[in-house]
Amino acid sequence: MTRMPRPSPHELGDEPPWLEDPQDWFWCSSCEHGLYWDERYHGELLRCVNQQCFAAEFAVPIWAAQKNRDDLFDEAANPEGWPRPVMESRPVPYLVPVTAGRPWWRATDGERLLRCQNQWWCQVCGLPLPSAAWVLVDAGGDVSSDAAMHERCLRLAAGTCPHLLDVGVGYRAVQVRLDDLLGDGRPLQLGDAWTPKRWTLRDASGGIG
Repeated sequence: MTRMPRPSPHELGDEPPWLEDPQDWFWCSSCEHGLYWDERYHGELLRCVNQQCFAAEFAVPIWAAQKNRDDLFDEAANPEGWPRPVMESRPVPYLVPVTAGRPWWRATDGERLLRCQNQWWCQVCGLPLPSAAWVLVDAGGDVSSDAAMHERCLRLAAGTCPHLLDVGVGYRAVQVRLDDLLGDGRPLQLGDAWTPKRWTLRDASGGIG
């Protein structure tokens, strides 16, 4: 089945139409039937409408549904590189999936995150990092978005992301090397992860407030 690209949601109104009914925008990569929102995770996870499909019991994250669109006809709207593309008046980080010109600001592309973790790439621009890079950590040492950044990308994110601009979040910028980080509580090593790991700082006391 060949599906044609739909009009940009900017032409259809302020709210992306897939927030109400995603079936004309996202479909199952196994049986090509439409996908619908999981009732417990509306706007985050999708399920196949075809109950006979073996994939119907598995929820699909939005980034994976978008990847299916990319593989068929969508052009890469958010490639790696610098400067970052601007959508809805904000620069779009490399980890944010994009559908027909609309970023999923609260979603993370799991495949890209894994790539950044395994290859020491920047979460904002998607380019290789120097040996010393930057992370944002909370009071407990948890790393924001579980990936590192260039200094310029840190400044961009800190100055434009509403979540990071919230004074109540309390993140600190910390310059780190690979040895300064833990992945799922173990020493971090490049190229050894099959799924994204939860990053934490070995020593949560350092950093720049």
